[in-house]
Amino acid sequence: MIGSTTALDGRAGAPVIFVIGIAGAGKSTIARQLAAGIRGVYLDKDTVAGSFAGQMLESAGHDRGDRDSDFYRNVVMPLEYETLLSLGEDNMRLGLPVIFDAPFGAYFSDKEYVRRRASEKSWPAGRRIVLRVQVDKERNRLQLCRRTSPRDAWKLEHWDEFWASAQRDCLWEDVEHMILNNSADPDIARLVTAIAA
Repeated sequence: MIGSTTALDGRAGAPVIFVIGIAGAGKSTIARQLAAGIRGVYLDKDTVAGSFAGQMLESAGHDRGDRDSDFYRNVVMPLEYETLLSLGEDNMRLGLPVIFDAPFGAYFSDKEYVRRRASEKSWPAGRRIVLRVQVDKERNRLQLCRRTSPRDAWKLEHWDEFWASAQRDCLWEDVEHMILNNSADPDIARLVTAIAA
């Protein structure tokens, strides 16, 4: 089921889509399918920045999978997102749809996040969409268990705490907010049509 909290307004130009959601919700699968459907540039933060982030963490005496330390949040994470966004902006300027696959959770409370970045970096005119992929709590936990990533160990050991902390709303303005319920088989064709309209 696909829901929209803002009407799709049909602005001209290639869309920029932020696919967000809790770890294990299936956002990467959805983002890849969406990128294929609209023939967009797919940018996954872990692919773009995972190797250098791990090396930076290890060089500073942290575990490569650490995403909770102040060093990660204050030094590594801003570089990851700067790199991700810069790659996307290069493709926006080529007139290509861009799909960002990343949590962005640390930036949800900053209402000006997209508007400020678009202004500072002179983004071309076009639709800016936040697609939140949601899944029910138990299915989410099972998907994390299935993928057996060391980075999910803390999440699973502190499941209720992790789940509660991941339910924050994205407050970004000047974007279209859409919700995709991934608890059942999502209608990707319908999503592609809605975004390509």
